[in-house]
Amino acid sequence: MDIGSLIIGLILLGCFIGPIFYYNWLQKKRSHTMLKKFLETGNSLGLQLNEFETWGGAYCIGIDKNLKRLFYMKKRQNVSEKEILIDLHDLSSSTIFNASRPVKAETVGENTVLDLLELNLRLGSTGKEESIEFYSRNENPVRKKEWELIQKWDSIVSGYISS
Repeated sequence: MDIGSLIIGLILLGCFIGPIFYYNWLQKKRSHTMLKKFLETGNSLGLQLNEFETWGGAYCIGIDKNLKRLFYMKKRQNVSEKEILIDLHDLSSSTIFNASRPVKAETVGENTVLDLLELNLRLGSTGKEESIEFYSRNENPVRKKEWELIQKWDSIVSGYISS
């Protein structure tokens, strides 16, 4: 094999692999920027977020265990769409809302398609219910770790429900 073929092969390989590395780097940068903004917003609200998660490039949730407050932020295109701050002293119930529907497929029979996954938190004193979105098919058609995350946060929040 001559040196010219080797160079052309390496250039073509770079053209195919380069965009994958660039996309991965861009996703990590966006996630880091979002987490930084989330923590800054939490600090401005007087929270020290001990435990937090980011997922889907648009969602963040965290808890201040000392103040017993839950903070949630949904963000799209650097604009905060939804921010929720919940005092866990006032929490009376936590439920997982799973909106799914059956879909018939020719080859495998019937499948279930998930449309929406929310953690619904009911506050005792007001009876108000806050919905924390973990997944929406309209926002992101690919579901990754949302089911595990909602179960984890339901478990965490349920520990604060007043008897």
